[in-house]
Amino acid sequence: MQQTVFMKVLVKGPVNLYATDDLSNGDTYLVQKPGEKPHQLRKKVFLGELNLLLSECPEFKVDNKSAKKLKFTDEKLSSAVHAYNACRYPQEPSQRFLFKDGPLLRFGLRVGTQFSRMEYMANQGFTRGEVKEQFFLAPGVTGGAFVNIFKAHKPFALQAELLFKRYAKDYTAEEGGVSGVPYTRVVNFKTNMLQLPLLLQYKLPGKQYAQPYFIAGPVFSYTFNSNFKYGIRYTSSSVDNRTEDISHFSFGYAIGAGIQRSLTSKNRLALDIRYNTDYVRTYQRDPIGSPGPRRFTFSGLQLTTGITL
Repeated sequence: MQQTVFMKVLVKGPVNLYATDDLSNGDTYLVQKPGEKPHQLRKKVFLGELNLLLSECPEFKVDNKSAKKLKFTDEKLSSAVHAYNACRYPQEPSQRFLFKDGPLLRFGLRVGTQFSRMEYMANQGFTRGEVKEQFFLAPGVTGGAFVNIFKAHKPFALQAELLFKRYAKDYTAEEGGVSGVPYTRVVNFKTNMLQLPLLLQYKLPGKQYAQPYFIAGPVFSYTFNSNFKYGIRYTSSSVDNRTEDISHFSFGYAIGAGIQRSLTSKNRLALDIRYNTDYVRTYQRDPIGSPGPRRFTFSGLQLTTGITL
């Protein structure tokens, strides 16, 4: 498959060693002998491939003892190729270039949709008992920006996101009471949130076409412009009407999986699915005798796509 990538030179000499993380199959090292095309080393069998590629120098041969020290890293592989150059081509210059292996950053945008459920729980004291309601919310749109912090050739990364979310539900239904007296249950709810997911990303060894990954981590939320009205209306009166003030700050978690593909040496396209849960308290004080606080729980699936810029 034709793909243009940027590579860093680890060893420049008769035999060259290159490294890149711009290919979608993860760790990539390439060895180029004089007059030949670069040969890509495969992580699981790279020791055997080096033996085959660099067999002209018996002193270099990787045996079982030295194999434990030769790892699939910039430093170890560049040392091995540089030593081979000194053995096989002693009259020609060979130079190593070691780069600082510090954290790298990628910025991008993310947009998607969500399918959520809201659970409302409140205890009204001894006289009126507990209220527990569950509603499927209207599908919503979410979007925002993210930064991916990673190290080259490492499977783990940290991804911080800033997402906007909107939850909403209008529900009206005719229901029958305990004594057969019909009533109308009314729920009107909407809220906007800014969420800050801090996700640990683990990239699985992928094929050249795409690379799968898993994500998990906490989610911190700030709620604004919220409104929740709940009521039961009978034909002659209205009881249990309330308006809740939702707490601004909440906490939850996200877990999911996805797949990403390199479009260019700079841009990556990712698609993932997550399960999100967010626990929200209210400002109302609990009545005397209440065993627990009033709270909302949002949970559901989120489908998003993102691209690094």
